[in-house]
Amino acid sequence: MEIYTKSEQAGDIAQLIVETAHVNADSEGLVCFVPVNDLLWIHDKRSAIDSDFQFHP
Repeated sequence: MEIYTKSEQAGDIAQLIVETAHVNADSEGLVCFVPVNDLLWIHDKRSAIDSDFQFHP
């Protein structure tokens, strides 16, 4: 699963994923933060901007 969001929202989203996925198994997986320099919308032929990604907990 890949999720793209503003860096300020990454921690909240990661915590939501961890809380939702946790089932107390020995190996449940990892949540990883990876910075992205640019995302390009193919249809619009433009770089993505902050307002394209909104997280409302």
